[in-house]
Amino acid sequence: MTPETTHETERDSDARGPLTEASTRAASTLFGIGRLWAAHGLGVGRSALAASARTLAATSELLGELASAFEEERDEPSEPGEPQPGA
Repeated sequence: MTPETTHETERDSDARGPLTEASTRAASTLFGIGRLWAAHGLGVGRSALAASARTLAATSELLGELASAFEEERDEPSEPGEPQPGA
């Protein structure tokens, strides 16, 4: 290598140093923002699932009450003038 070539290589690496540092900072910042959005999205998803679980539990309870009411109605003796189910 000639001294001139070595000098050009050093100059090229110096010029890329700030660019590399800036791109590393930018990538790090973007990664941090991405992590914040991911955490936010997971929190929102958790809340939505919890709300759905509560809704399903309430619906399940209501369906159980309806089933019990239908069973009680079926087991009660019918009035003489009422048609019998399945008859």
